[in-house]
Amino acid sequence: MQHLLYEDFLDSEGLPVAIRDGNLQPGSPNPENDEETRKEINSDLAEVTSTSYSWPLAGYEAICETLEEHGIELPVDISGEDSSDELVFALKDHSDDNLAEPSKNQLYIYICYVENDEGKFEFYAEIVNEPELHDVLDKFNMADANDNDDDNDEEDSGDY
Repeated sequence: MQHLLYEDFLDSEGLPVAIRDGNLQPGSPNPENDEETRKEINSDLAEVTSTSYSWPLAGYEAICETLEEHGIELPVDISGEDSSDELVFALKDHSDDNLAEPSKNQLYIYICYVENDEGKFEFYAEIVNEPELHDVLDKFNMADANDNDDDNDEEDSGDY
């Protein structure tokens, strides 16, 4: 896969996108049109995020490598300075003339990470459609609000 510059991952409004490689074989599975491909990618993402990482960039790089195996490339840099963060990328084809124009079956790559009690970082990543994106954003924000409101050390049972 050809490595792109960070500017190549921005749409016309300056929002980050994930690029699906336009050099894949014609007829290769596209998660926008093939639910089985999406499930397979999400399964691979679940596997790579089942472990904790020493720092945020290590987990993000593991997710990037997994997505690259499926012809999807993310920007290579995140700040990784926060103890938790969430990232959303619109999934676009490299051949799209207008990256700002959403496709009919627009998918997003959602990634979040949180620092656990041992000082390691736990990740969650998934390819989602728009309604699923709203659900997962609400879930993350609700869990984050609960953590901020909770002054005692009760264990948070929410999944990210």
